[in-house]
Amino acid sequence: MSVEKPTGLDPQTLALVRIAAATATGDETKLRDRMVAARAVHVPPQWVDELLLQSFLNVGYPLALVAFGV
Repeated sequence: MSVEKPTGLDPQTLALVRIAAATATGDETKLRDRMVAARAVHVPPQWVDELLLQSFLNVGYPLALVAFGV
């Protein structure tokens, strides 16, 4: 069990940061978990879509495709 440390970010922004990190590492299991967590804090699906579209520019096409598949 991990203990959450205060980050100063609101829950939705923190969820998006975690999705971005999981996308960059290519860890599909972690990415799935982060997507579920984002839904739990009511991150709008459009925000996640935009994050994944923008990730293509930073992490490359293959990892972005993996993220869209999740």
